[in-house]
Amino acid sequence: MLRTSIAISLLLLAVGCDKSDNSEQAFYRESGKPKPDVAVVPFIDHSGSKLAWNLSDELSSTLCHRLSQKDKLYVVMIGKKERELFNPFGTETSWIKENYPDHEFVAFTEIVEHIEVPTKSERQASAEQASAELRMTVRLRVFDMRGEEPKVVLQELLHKKHFVPKQFNQYNFAQEPWGDASFPVSPLGIAHAELTKEIASRLEDYILIAKNQ
Repeated sequence: MLRTSIAISLLLLAVGCDKSDNSEQAFYRESGKPKPDVAVVPFIDHSGSKLAWNLSDELSSTLCHRLSQKDKLYVVMIGKKERELFNPFGTETSWIKENYPDHEFVAFTEIVEHIEVPTKSERQASAEQASAELRMTVRLRVFDMRGEEPKVVLQELLHKKHFVPKQFNQYNFAQEPWGDASFPVSPLGIAHAELTKEIASRLEDYILIAKNQ
């Protein structure tokens, strides 16, 4: 097997779906039909974010929780394991079948960009006096594993922008960390909630379409 030029060494933490979330999920719908079995791999973070917490852990946990709560997919928690992975966004994909043989679908996500920049209209102002825009870009790729070879059913670069008033920019506001009770109503908490909501909808829509074909 030919290794891609980009090999990613990362620790896949058990931050996908919490065990309690996973155990409470039903594999079958009320109709008796099984839900699509989806392995969600923790986010790969290439954003260079300077947050005080692990952005991959946060988004992975939130995304899996959203998917589990929507209850249209059977979301499988990826356990804690350390291994070398190839680039899931490259052309060589045979390794995916070898690593995830027991799932119908596998979803990969990569945080490409996560940066706060002054808005265009206020770039002449000092950073402290300028409102800002939080720019987030996430790469999505979902594979259908039911055939002999993995088949891409979703491949997308998702861009999200979130307006940040000057009183809440990174210079004027002490951002609560993920896990704090106030985080969900903080600027980043709201922005990340909107991001994971859209990602969950995209994954769910494309997987359900593929499952029914």
